[in-house]
Amino acid sequence: ANPAPNTTVKLAGIGTVYLNFQSKSVSSTNASIDSDAIVVQVTTANSLNVPIGSLILVGHAAVTGTGSLSGALTGTAYGTSLTGGLITSSPSFPASVSPTGVPATVTSNGAGVTAGILSTGAISDTANGSVTASTLSAATSSSVAKVALTGILSANAVKASASATQANGKVTLGGTVSLTSLKIGGVTIAIPSNPPPNFTIGITGGTVILNHQVKTADGITVQAVVVEVAAVGTLVIGSASAGVTG
Repeated sequence: ANPAPNTTVKLAGIGTVYLNFQSKSVSSTNASIDSDAIVVQVTTANSLNVPIGSLILVGHAAVTGTGSLSGALTGTAYGTSLTGGLITSSPSFPASVSPTGVPATVTSNGAGVTAGILSTGAISDTANGSVTASTLSAATSSSVAKVALTGILSANAVKASASATQANGKVTLGGTVSLTSLKIGGVTIAIPSNPPPNFTIGITGGTVILNHQVKTADGITVQAVVVEVAAVGTLVIGSASAGVTG
């Protein structure tokens, strides 16, 4: 069996057993990991007379690396934002990549957003990162179950994903968008389920951009839907960015 890291099992009459116990530490000058196959933490008076507070370790290993880390990560995912109009809404439920990759995964979830004519369903944002001596990797994604901008636009299952990886001196960037049931002004719009970058649709008084992408040498920002209407402002639905420096 291969138990997941830090699997916890309560042991009656003894305390707690941890399987595949792992402890990590990363700073600007070193990284280390300690791993124990089994850790028994005694928290209860017992018939074996093992003192409370004792730790029993089975199969211990530790690795430490020193020296400057190869770089840092950037990236944030958020569900929605509304700017430039009478009603504004800051980025909802943001999740940001740790610059060092620790913790490796950050999540932020919410039931949705309501701000004036904007309403959404559940929002789920995730940020992942990894830093090693040879590779940097950042990836984020934002999923919005449904969104409606009253009288202007609605859509379901909106998702944006962004990734950035640096290895062997080369940076690779990626970005994807998916959505379904797009309606503009109440009319269903036939679009690819995975629209190409910067797919633009003209609407009365503004524009709708699907899979809006902006790239730099070491980063990418992907926004699933961007609505720009003078009377409303700029609405972003499903934003994901990722970058690597070093």
